Amino acid sequence: MKFAKHHEFYTFEPGKMYMPTKNCPDDLKKAIDEYNSYTFPDQYKKSKARKHG
Repeated sequence: MKFAKHHEFYTFEPGKMYMPTKNCPDDLKKAIDEYNSYTFPDQYKKSKARKHG
């Protein structure tokens, strides 16, 4: 997790997906997105469906 050291750029609750903050750089957002899609596939699909649904 290359974003793990950058606590200022995301929020996290145990058992939930990592959420990038507004000032999170695009490359870290992409890494967080990728991590979420592998680690939390069900939550990830639901969150994408809500955003684009």
